[in-house]
Amino acid sequence: ELRSSMFEGIKMNSLDLTWCRLSAIEDGVFETLPELQYLSLEGNQLGPRKLNLFKSATSGHQLNTLLLGSIGAFSDDSIVYEFGHVLENSPIVNILEMNGNLMAKLPKFSSGANVENKHQYEITSISFNDNKLTDLSKGATEEMCRLMPKIKFFFAENNLVTDITGICVSVQRLIMSDNFVGLRVENLLQLRQMVNLDRIELSRNGITALPADLTTNMPHLRDFVMSGNEIQHIPQHFLKTNT
Repeated sequence: ELRSSMFEGIKMNSLDLTWCRLSAIEDGVFETLPELQYLSLEGNQLGPRKLNLFKSATSGHQLNTLLLGSIGAFSDDSIVYEFGHVLENSPIVNILEMNGNLMAKLPKFSSGANVENKHQYEITSISFNDNKLTDLSKGATEEMCRLMPKIKFFFAENNLVTDITGICVSVQRLIMSDNFVGLRVENLLQLRQMVNLDRIELSRNGITALPADLTTNMPHLRDFVMSGNEIQHIPQHFLKTNT
């Protein structure tokens, strides 16, 4: 078990404990590291239990990047991974990665202390690559988009996603290759509402056709990646935008 006493009297900006075989960490374990900016716990079997990295948000924590890939975080139709308490006690986290877990649905980002969703997070980049997500409809993403209004980079490659109609409109880079976006016509139509997009990656998604006006309202779009799909026809003015 990782205990807070191990870090007493230590000043640290970065801590990488990737693949260290940790199976438990003490509540508030990093409370004595207020200057910690980068933390990776990837590859440790911390399982579905709640993580309490800090005791409260009042200690001036500087944590900016939090990597929690392959920690055994689990969720399905009956179990939701609780994550709100982690973010509420780490108020300035910008980059959150939860790749390689066992999540079939998004975590719960609010907690009892934030039941009215009064506190919004500073996250600008969030990643769920290599999970088992299937649903990113408005009903599934509503809480995330409301609590994280500054999301610019959204990653969910190599999942099982068939519905992306709830992707937050603030997103600038949508990286979702190796899913099943092409199964629903509504998915690409929804992208027309995302006027901030500058990069789209939807390779190997079973897409067979592109709406002629897909990019019309995307004046910032510079990178469009659709490799490995079965698109036989590209509309004549497909990449023309209203600029």
